[in-house]
Amino acid sequence: MVGRPCLLLLETGLKPLLVVVLCGGLALVLALFFRDGPVKPAVPATFFLLIISLAHFCGRLASLLVAIADGLVFTRFLFEPSGGLAAQNAADRLVLFWFALCGIAAVCLSTKPDTRFKQILFEIVTALPLSPPPCGPQWPPPPEAACMTLRA
Repeated sequence: MVGRPCLLLLETGLKPLLVVVLCGGLALVLALFFRDGPVKPAVPATFFLLIISLAHFCGRLASLLVAIADGLVFTRFLFEPSGGLAAQNAADRLVLFWFALCGIAAVCLSTKPDTRFKQILFEIVTALPLSPPPCGPQWPPPPEAACMTLRA
């Protein structure tokens, strides 16, 4: 019974909203957890990898909304002064700038998930080497010219 509303959300086209809520919640938890740690500039970098995978599997809209929401969460809760929408330290501002720039670039360079999969599958199938059929009794004989080139 619990899975039915989630399936209904996915079928009605609210998948980007569900992805934004889940990723925003994860960003908030990690921002609060790593706020005082020395690895806090690495948190946006890990979320950049998440944005790339979301762009591949969930589409451009979901990954763009996640990049915006996570950037706001990191600005507000990860970097000092917490609670504001401005980072005080120049290094923190640089981390946020690169996160926003790389997130938007990942969204712009991605394609629709099903289109990319079909294109890769088509390229794999067309790149397979095809061996010519044998000119024997077990195979329908090819045109005479093809048999003569194979015998020669």
